[in-house]
Amino acid sequence: MKRHFLTILAALLIVGFVVAQTSRRGSDPVKYTGRILKTLPAAERVNRVALDVVYSSGDSIRIPDYPGDTAVAVINVRDGVVISDLNVFVDIRHPFIRDLRISLTAPGDSVEVVLLNLFPGDSVVDIQGWFDDAIDSSIYQAELPLIGSWRPQDSLRTFNGLTSAGDWTLRVFDRFRVDSGYIAGWAIDINHPVVLTGNTRDTQTRLPIAGVLVKPIPSYFSMTTGADGLFSFNQL
Repeated sequence: MKRHFLTILAALLIVGFVVAQTSRRGSDPVKYTGRILKTLPAAERVNRVALDVVYSSGDSIRIPDYPGDTAVAVINVRDGVVISDLNVFVDIRHPFIRDLRISLTAPGDSVEVVLLNLFPGDSVVDIQGWFDDAIDSSIYQAELPLIGSWRPQDSLRTFNGLTSAGDWTLRVFDRFRVDSGYIAGWAIDINHPVVLTGNTRDTQTRLPIAGVLVKPIPSYFSMTTGADGLFSFNQL
């Protein structure tokens, strides 16, 4: 039943058809062709399905008042996937959000994205919500209280194409004296293409076929099946 479900899933996701070709000793190449089982309306066709995984930390971390050190919070992501979209949630308690510079850094400190720096409003207390490039309104246009979703100062698309595994670091720096606060919690939402899997079998013997070239059409990707006849695509 599971194998049958994967076959149907592959057929629905691939716009076009899958052509697999192999050679048998002493005979001409044999083609195995699978066609889509259902034609979807153009608006419903998809080349890939995103898989969202949220990693969070509820550790409370103090934000030292200026001229103190930067508050550093780390989430370790063990899964190594290619990022197609990333969003950040922050829950920061501070009596003067305008004081803060908030940023997210990728593993290895290779890329930094500034989420917020010098919010344009006095006496704004606390911030709790998501930074997401897909949101129309910028954090600098946000209504009070700061609860909801906003577009960050820098684009989170900067992280697209990077590998997710490693230490992701949220940094909060208090630029002015008098007030202090803390990071109550934060999270990152990492989206990546779902893995499309299936197998190739001889239509008569039902045995798996190794060495078959599998290519979704239209697509730039292809692969050859293993001894068990299985194939897998990380993105289409």
